[in-house]
Amino acid sequence: MSGMGDGYVGTAQDAVRIRRLEKQREAERRKIQELKTKSASGKGQPGLLQFGSSTSEILETAFKKETVGLVTREQYVEKRVNIRNKIEEEEKEKLQKLQQE
Repeated sequence: MSGMGDGYVGTAQDAVRIRRLEKQREAERRKIQELKTKSASGKGQPGLLQFGSSTSEILETAFKKETVGLVTREQYVEKRVNIRNKIEEEEKEKLQKLQQE
């Protein structure tokens, strides 16, 4: 909308508002681009590495793979706790490796 003389019909207040919104959009584009470059260079947050899968989803899929058929309540709880502990240990190891690097 540069040069508001190209068929634009509106008040001066509208033109000021449009310019202000364009500046805001440009600032947001810059922020997004900076975040993209940070994540691409590997300097982003470690939580962004596994963006697509949450801990609960990982826990559920691992539990489904291990538990097949009928199990007792005790076996169910035991397997659930074991899988959760394994996943937590793996996450701790990953964090330690990232901190060492």
